Amino acid sequence: MKLIKSFLILTLLCTLLSCSEDEATPEAFPGVPSGEIAPVEERYEILTGAVESSARLSSSTSKWWKHEVSKVSFTCDQPDLDLSATNAYISFDTSGELMGRYGETGIPYKVATWKFSTDKTQVIIYSDMFDREVTFTFTELNNESVVYASKQSEAGCTATTWEKFVQ
Repeated sequence: MKLIKSFLILTLLCTLLSCSEDEATPEAFPGVPSGEIAPVEERYEILTGAVESSARLSSSTSKWWKHEVSKVSFTCDQPDLDLSATNAYISFDTSGELMGRYGETGIPYKVATWKFSTDKTQVIIYSDMFDREVTFTFTELNNESVVYASKQSEAGCTATTWEKFVQ
């Protein structure tokens, strides 16, 4: 339930703050953890647990990532938000659905849809609820951890949203 709430709040923030900025380097996100980013040809398999050219897997056999941190930091007079969830998991399903579940054996549910950017440096998450895509740049993507971040600006205020998932 907390995972759904986190995604809904992040999506709502992205919807309210209309001007999305694409950033090319992790240095563009101060305070966001960064680490090893796997070679392009390995990124799909690391994120999903499946070889990109293989048949699609069902969400019950997808690679599940444990949700560790969700934060929103503002450059204006707004308090930062910690939207981290406990015992929440997410899966970048090979069908293009972003699945969530509560607990290691919880029932999977669709959170949103996802796809890589053309160069696989970013993940694009689409929320059906708000009919909006938000592009997140990877600052870490390897077998142990996934971290991605995005910036949105409006009226002199910038919000940096980021999440971290671990194995």
